[in-house]
Amino acid sequence: MECYVVTFAVLLTALINFSSPHAWGCAMVAAYRVVDIISYRLHYLLTKSRRTPWKRSSLRRSLLIVWINMYELVLAFGIIYLCTGHIKQGGAILADPMSAAYFSAITMTTVGYGEFVPSDTFTRAIVCAQLASEVVILTFIVPALLALFGPVSDEAGPDPGKK
Repeated sequence: MECYVVTFAVLLTALINFSSPHAWGCAMVAAYRVVDIISYRLHYLLTKSRRTPWKRSSLRRSLLIVWINMYELVLAFGIIYLCTGHIKQGGAILADPMSAAYFSAITMTTVGYGEFVPSDTFTRAIVCAQLASEVVILTFIVPALLALFGPVSDEAGPDPGKK
């Protein structure tokens, strides 16, 4: 799992430097990675964590992977923004990879300084998808951090049948 995540992080780092408006191959790889990350996190939250409770030993590794996933999401959405060519700064189209990553990070943190503006409905939908993906990631991070740093509880718990 770790090799898979790190490989895509490196690939997305390289792709953002080669992305340009209408480079749809790069955008497809980025979109695949977004769907892959979000579907796995939803599977983990809704299915896998119900079968096996979270343990501190595996949470540290999982949290590291989630931070890498957040980096990947910033880059993936940055690539998508570059490829659409509909993010504008003052009238000029966003064309710089660092500016695209910056816009993606600012969008993901919901700060939104107002420097860059999506100029059409499709790009606004992509921004909304990025915000929704961040909500999914946060619904994984918050409970994981609480389980990691929360009080240690008894594994088996008290027997409700005994008085």
